[in-house]
Amino acid sequence: MGVTGLWPLLSELAERKPLSYLNGKRVAVDLSGWVVEATRCNGLKTAKNPHLRNLFFRVSRLLQNGAHPIFILEGNVPFLKENTIKQRKPHPHKQFSNSECVSRGMFDRVLEQCEELLKSLGVPCLKSSGEAEALCAYLCLKGVVDGVITEDNDAFLYGANVVFRDFSIDPSDPHVNLYRLNSSKNKLHLDQRKLVALALLLGCDYSKGVPGIGKDAAVKLLIELQDTDILQRFKDWKQLSESDLFPGYDSKPLKKSTHCSRCDHTGSSSKHKKEGCEMCESKITCYLPDVNKPCTCLWHKKNEIERKRKIELKIYNIVKKISDFPDLKVIDEYLNYSDEIPEEESLEWKCPNLDEFQDKVLTYLNWTLESSFKKFLPIFTSWQQQKITKNQECKEINFCFEPVRILKEHTIKSEDYYEVLWRESGAKICKVEMPEEIMSTYEFAERFAKAYPESVRTFKEKREEEKEKKKGKSKTKRVVSANHNFKMTDFFHCETKANCDTPS
Repeated sequence: MGVTGLWPLLSELAERKPLSYLNGKRVAVDLSGWVVEATRCNGLKTAKNPHLRNLFFRVSRLLQNGAHPIFILEGNVPFLKENTIKQRKPHPHKQFSNSECVSRGMFDRVLEQCEELLKSLGVPCLKSSGEAEALCAYLCLKGVVDGVITEDNDAFLYGANVVFRDFSIDPSDPHVNLYRLNSSKNKLHLDQRKLVALALLLGCDYSKGVPGIGKDAAVKLLIELQDTDILQRFKDWKQLSESDLFPGYDSKPLKKSTHCSRCDHTGSSSKHKKEGCEMCESKITCYLPDVNKPCTCLWHKKNEIERKRKIELKIYNIVKKISDFPDLKVIDEYLNYSDEIPEEESLEWKCPNLDEFQDKVLTYLNWTLESSFKKFLPIFTSWQQQKITKNQECKEINFCFEPVRILKEHTIKSEDYYEVLWRESGAKICKVEMPEEIMSTYEFAERFAKAYPESVRTFKEKREEEKEKKKGKSKTKRVVSANHNFKMTDFFHCETKANCDTPS
């Protein structure tokens, strides 16, 4: 869920990117978000275990596109969120509804199934101590990942500065929307602390917000206090007196004393003509209004404060009646981290295991051995290419497939691919021999060329040879001398020369 109304506020930051943009990037994925999204998709309602089916095809697309996903699982429910979960309506699918004891019940089992499937593909999974998006954001904040894939804008409040949203693997338009807080489009200069302030005002998973305060008023407050640490200002509202918060301001109504109609300073016009004006620094008469010499009377001071701090005063007068504003527990939840940076080894994409994968998808999705192998092969070949391009010496790694030859070149959505035929090599991992028609995959041309330069060189040489052969087979043009005499019948097919020469 996250902050109420935050996504529309961030819409100007959205940059639409093709999925190939994630090539070479390490991304943290909020797994629970994908699970819930799959159960709400009308197209998956009739499918068995839609969360696993959706997960496989999404992660497969990520891996084949050269991305390095790290999936984050939910930990314990934060105490602040228990009431929020209890108040939510039950999910139409029983296994995804929230249990009364707020332990996430069957939902944890669903996440375990997802983890089993991901581990069979060698994809790293980490469990957060609390909210999944909290660990996702922390990894992004520390530079461990390049961004977070989630639909929950809480990731920004936990510290992420790059979020990928609206993830789609639609074949006609695979894309994702990129949001960056350091973008030049961020006119409000939103950062983590300002977003936490919005959560306190508008409401989030841990707070109901301030009654009567809408998005427009909250944004105007950010603009008024743009050069101020807004969370500290909220704390000052409770700790300091009104006179310390707004020097010169008096909440009691003040009557405006006599002011000169010419310079707008205290005193009458007639008096200024005779004695001058102290604020104008004149001894005779006074001057026209000067912004550098404003009136310093109490009424003008109060009026100036009300003008400059109009929104803050409005919100301050509302929240000073709320005993627990700002809720320091909510601030601590977002700003203090309980997770630690994992070891690099636990973040690596490990070798996919065909036996484990086929066992899981047969149990959960009823996929046959041949069908599951066809889906598994491009993931394994992508893993091989990633290992080869990152490690110059791969003697200790047992690669199970080797390219036989490149069948064709393809260009799909402006991306160049090779259609490659593979065969098993080294240790056999297939339980049964697979037909040749499912032993081919589409590979990114650039990545494949880095991993298997010899195969690409052979393919290009063979292609050039075929071009040369075609040139050699082309008919040589007949050279005709200008002095050569031809008969009309030389240009037509005739059965016998006699018949052609004899006029009818």
